Amino acid sequence: MEQQRRLYSYNEAIKALNGLQTNASVLKKAQEERLKKYVNNNVQQVRDCLELSGISSEQLNSLKVIHVSGTKGKGSTCAFTESILRHHGLKTGFYSSPHLVSATERIRINGKPLTQEKFAKHFWEVYDKVVRNQDDKPAYFKFLTILAFNVFIKEDVDVAVIEVGIGGSYDSTNVIDRPIAVGITLLDYDHVKVLGQSIEEIAWHKAGIMKPGTVAFVNPNQPPSALCVIKERARDIGCQAYTVPSLDNYNWSAFPPNELGLFKEVHAENASLALQLARFFLTRAPPSRESNTPILDSCKAFQLEWREAVGLRLVNWPGRSQTVKQGSKLFFLDGAHTEQSMWACRKWFLSLLEKYPISESTKRILIFNSTGDRNAEILLSPLLTLPFDKVIFCTNETREIDLASDNTNLNFSFDYAMRKCQINQVTWEAMQKKLIEAKGGRDGVGDELSSHVMPHIEDALNFIDVLSQGCQSTQVFVTGSLHLIGGVLSFIHPDCYEKNPEDLQYESQIIDKYSKLSQ
Repeated sequence: MEQQRRLYSYNEAIKALNGLQTNASVLKKAQEERLKKYVNNNVQQVRDCLELSGISSEQLNSLKVIHVSGTKGKGSTCAFTESILRHHGLKTGFYSSPHLVSATERIRINGKPLTQEKFAKHFWEVYDKVVRNQDDKPAYFKFLTILAFNVFIKEDVDVAVIEVGIGGSYDSTNVIDRPIAVGITLLDYDHVKVLGQSIEEIAWHKAGIMKPGTVAFVNPNQPPSALCVIKERARDIGCQAYTVPSLDNYNWSAFPPNELGLFKEVHAENASLALQLARFFLTRAPPSRESNTPILDSCKAFQLEWREAVGLRLVNWPGRSQTVKQGSKLFFLDGAHTEQSMWACRKWFLSLLEKYPISESTKRILIFNSTGDRNAEILLSPLLTLPFDKVIFCTNETREIDLASDNTNLNFSFDYAMRKCQINQVTWEAMQKKLIEAKGGRDGVGDELSSHVMPHIEDALNFIDVLSQGCQSTQVFVTGSLHLIGGVLSFIHPDCYEKNPEDLQYESQIIDKYSKLSQ
C-alpha cells in the first residue's frame, strides 16, 4: 500500500508537471519579443518564483555552480565535468534537458537521477508554493529549473553543473549571478526564430551566461565572427574568457591516451572543455595561458590527474553515441539535431560500419525524425550516402497519450508531427533520386529509395521486427531528435541510467587500474 501511495504521488506529480507544458507558446512569445526588441523578463520571473519557493538570493548565491551554454555538446560537456568532479569525491548535482525516458533524469545527484519518491517529495513542496493558487504559473522548463535549484540547495551538493536550456541570456537557468566558471561549447544554427538568424546573434545569447569577475572557457572552433562576439561580451561583462586546447595536447602520463566514455571524434573538444572547467573548480587557480590566438587567450593543456582520466572514461550520457543490444538487433542512438552534429553523427555511424561487419542477411535501418523549424535537407544530407536498406520517418509519439507519462509532449499536435515526417520523407526521396540520376542510374524511384512514414514509435519498432525475420542480425540507426531517442529507449532500454553488476565491476576495474597507473 505504501509503495502504491508513493507511485501515485509520482504519477500525479508528472501529470501536474505536464499540465505546465506551454513551451511552444513560450517560444512563440520569445520570438515576438525578440523581433520587437522587447527586453525579456524570463529571468526575473524565475527569481520571483525561487523566492516564492523559499529560496533566497543569498542561498542561491551560496550554491557553487558551473554553467554551460552552447549549441552542440553542452550536455556532454556537463556530463564529463560532473563525472570528473564526482570521481574526485564531491557530491554533485546535475541539471540537464531534455530527459530521455524519465523526468527524474533532469535532476541528478552524484550522477543518478532522483528516485521517484524523492522527486515527488521535492516536487510537491515547490509546486504547492509556486504553482498552486497562483495566477501566473511557470511553464514546464521554468518550473523544473526552479525545482532543480531547490533540490541542489536542500541536498547540500558541493557543486551544481547546470546546462542551459535555450540560448543563455534570457534562459531560465541564468539566475546564477556568481558561477564559479562558465563554459561555451560549439555554436550552430538552432532555435533561430528565438535566438536570431545569424551566428553573431546566437553567440550574443550564448555568451550571456558570463558574469563579472568569473572565468569562461570556450570551444575555440567557432566561426571567427562568433568568437569576436564572445570576446566583446566578455569585455563588456568583465569576465576573463579563454579558449581550450585540443584534447591531444594534454599529458595523459601513464593512462591510455584520449580514452573517453563517448565517441572521441565527436566529443574530444567537449572533454577538453570539461577538463578546464573541472580543474578550475577544484583549484580556483587562473589558467596558464598562451598568446597564440588574436581572439581570446588560449589555455595551456596540463598533465591529467588519474581521477580526471577516470571521469572522462566512465562518463554515462545515454542517447549520445550509444549502442544498445537487444537480441539479434543492435541499436545505435545519437541525439544529433543540428547541421554540425549530424555531420559528427555521420562520422560515428561510419565507424560503426567498420566495427560491426555484416553478413548477406544483415539489415541496416534508419529511424529519423526532426522537429520544429529545422531544415530537413540540411539534416538529412550527412546520411544520404550511408548504406541503409530501409529508412523510417517516425514521430516522437507513442500510441497512448497519458498525462501521467514522463514522455507526453503536448507542445505539438499529432497532425503537425505527421506532416513533419511526410516532409522529411519527400525531402529524402527527392535527394536520393537526384543522387541516383547524378550517378547515371535509372530514372524514377526504385528500391534504393524505399522509405516509410510511421505514426508511432511502436509501429516503427514492430515494422523492424518484421523486417528482421530471417536475418542473422539487424542494425538500427536512430537520430535527428533527442525526443525520438528517448522514445525508442523507453521500449528497448528504459533503465538507461541503471548499472548492472557487470557495469559496476567494470567501473571498479577501471578505477583500480588508473589509480595504480598513477603511482
